[in-house]
Amino acid sequence: MKKLQKKFIIILLISLFCFIGKVYAYDYSKSCTKEAAIELAKIVYHETGATYSNDENSAFLLQSSTAAVVINNANRTAKSTKANSDNWQEKIYYLIDTCYNNHSGYRDKSIDEEIPKNLQGKFLYIAELVLSGKYTFPTNMTIQGAPDAPDYVRQYATTNDGWHIFTNTGGYDTMIAYEIGLNDTGKDQFGNKLTNTSFSYYSNLAKSYQLSDYSKYTPSTVCTGISTNNQTSNTTSDKEENSTIVEACTKPDILRVIYFAKLILDIV
Repeated sequence: MKKLQKKFIIILLISLFCFIGKVYAYDYSKSCTKEAAIELAKIVYHETGATYSNDENSAFLLQSSTAAVVINNANRTAKSTKANSDNWQEKIYYLIDTCYNNHSGYRDKSIDEEIPKNLQGKFLYIAELVLSGKYTFPTNMTIQGAPDAPDYVRQYATTNDGWHIFTNTGGYDTMIAYEIGLNDTGKDQFGNKLTNTSFSYYSNLAKSYQLSDYSKYTPSTVCTGISTNNQTSNTTSDKEENSTIVEACTKPDILRVIYFAKLILDIV
């Protein structure tokens, strides 16, 4: 009788873990779509330009960071716009001009009208990194703009315990910062728990994702899973924490290991 009870409890626990894993495993196909990537790429290009800095590392870091801030603002303001809360393309599309200058003036333009052909791959790739949860910020990091921005913007930002000011060798400097008054949940917009939010960490993370050739990324191929550049991760997300549990539900080899462990416990 006790042996049957043990087996029943083990089966129940495995079933429960499988259910929990499925509930918390975020499906990035909902956020990383071609349409959302194109919308995000246009904003990032418009905000940072083609060559922000002579240093490609700094340029890529700023462009990736800008993309991460954009989705924070898009998700936060979605409730006050016409955007469908489950549609990331709409969330980004309906970002208002007070968030991103003249966005309404170019959001209906095609990517060919907004971004030169030779640069589209890079900005689409950056959009995919962010929309697939590989490069994301805490939800309260929503400030991206000029360091000499008006007081009504700067009053929400602090660069001391905020983040960083990027120096543009050919134009305006750019500030990335937290917004005072927004709670730091320790997570990004997808529910991932962020393990490190320091400037140096993100500098290295962005550098690890840089490519020498972005030509594979086009409006028709972005967010189709072609990216294999997964050297580094900044999250210990619910998805990642439960990924082994989900695998245990689909891979019998893992179940054999669990069963073997049960036998040892029975022997003990």
